[in-house]
Amino acid sequence: MNNRSLNFSHEIPIEVYHENTDVSIKVSINDSVMFEKVYSPGIVHTETIRFYNEYVESKQNTICFEFSGNVEAQHKYLKINSILINNAWLNFYNADYRPVLNQEWWDELTEVEQEHYLDIIYGINGNTFGWFGQIIFKFAAGYDWKSKFDKESPISKILSSKEDWVFLDESGNNPWEKR
Repeated sequence: MNNRSLNFSHEIPIEVYHENTDVSIKVSINDSVMFEKVYSPGIVHTETIRFYNEYVESKQNTICFEFSGNVEAQHKYLKINSILINNAWLNFYNADYRPVLNQEWWDELTEVEQEHYLDIIYGINGNTFGWFGQIIFKFAAGYDWKSKFDKESPISKILSSKEDWVFLDESGNNPWEKR
């Protein structure tokens, strides 16, 4: 391959809602802000975030979605419909969800209610995140499958972890490929 630049396109369809105040979404890659927008209340906003970013061969990367606002409400959410990078999808089950919970509200809940909300927050949220906070995905970028096997850490081999990889050679980006 002649093109050795890992400058990848990103396509991320989202849906945002808050019932009574403005909320903001910020998308960062490796701490560099790629997208930032404020959404008005009372309307379901749908949009596809598009940008390019250049990566370093075989390095772990982080894409972070920060969902924030000034007023809590029962009806609010950020829905990330997919994350497509250079025609490769990131796995939603690899999300690290870091919600900001109102401690006063949390302390008033019974233990059963807390367990119920923990299941919703960390277990069955799918692609919909109803608390302000951060949603973080980690992945690596490389030229082709050889990049993965040359740089894979011994820890990930021992733990048999399933880190997402995005390759310049798009033939390696097929979702049915085994990791």
